[in-house]
Formats: sequence, C-alpha cells, structure tokens
Amino acid sequence: TWDALRPLLAERQRQRLADALREDPGFVRRQAQAHRQAERLQQLPWHRLRGSDLREALERSVRRQARAQATALASGAVDDLHEWRRRSRRLRMQLSALRKLHVRPGLAGRGGVSLRHVSRLVDQLGVLQDLALLSQALEALEQARPPSRSLPLRLARTPSPIQPLA
Repeated sequence: TWDALRPLLAERQRQRLADALREDPGFVRRQAQAHRQAERLQQLPWHRLRGSDLREALERSVRRQARAQATALASGAVDDLHEWRRRSRRLRMQLSALRKLHVRPGLAGRGGVSLRHVSRLVDQLGVLQDLALLSQALEALEQARPPSRSLPLRLARTPSPIQPLA
C-alpha cells in the first residue's frame, strides 16, 4: 500500500540527497556563482531587444523541441523523455514571456504550437517521467528486500495519453 511505501520512499530520498551533497562539495560555490550571474543579467541592455529577435529564438526552440520529441518517441528512453520535457518547458517559458511582452509569436503554419498545448504536454511529460522514476525506485526497493518478505511492487504499464506537438 502507499502508506507502507511512503516512509521507505522518503528515507530513500533523504539518503540520495545526503549522498548527492556529499559527492558535490562545490554546490554552495556554484549557487553563489548563479546569484552573481543573475545580478549580471539584470545589468544587460534589455531595451535593445526586438520582437524579431524573440521570434527567431522561438523558432529555434520549436525546432529543438521537435527534434527532442522525435527522438523520445522513437526511443522511449527515460533520458530522451527528460530531454523532450526540458525542451518543451523552455518553449513554454518562451511562449509565456512573449505573451507577457505582448509580442506575437509569428509561427505561421504551426497551429499546434500554442501556450495551452505546450503547457499540457509539459504536464503530461512530467507525470510520465515521475511514474518512470517511481517505477525505478520501487524496483530498487523490491531488489533490496529479502526474498522471504518481498511483495511484488509492479506498476501497470498502460499506453500514455500524451499529445505530441504537431
């Protein structure tokens, strides 16, 4: 049951976080560097940015997202799924920023690329990725248990309702 698995998964999460921080002593240094980079970003000449620059960047993201989508659909690998989700999230953020800046995306002939559609896709990919990682964690827990007390912890494999971008 989920009530029995919840503490096991929480403990596994704590252990993995502690291991990751122990293996990454430079985390605090990189975090400080990220803060310095954010300050530098604030000082850039944003007033020189044009709508056409934003539309060109959006077109590049659409192409990258389409390549990642094709790769993930062909392979079905979790890493490719993650890359597809990353590219789709970037596209969603760009579409959202254009909306806030009142810049028309200008994606003629690309009716399937809307903020709403990309947002739904990102959410679906996130759920699918979460399920894949949960499945991996459950398999690791099952393998770690002694065989005499081991209960089958299998997730039903059902087709995904994901709607790729056209």
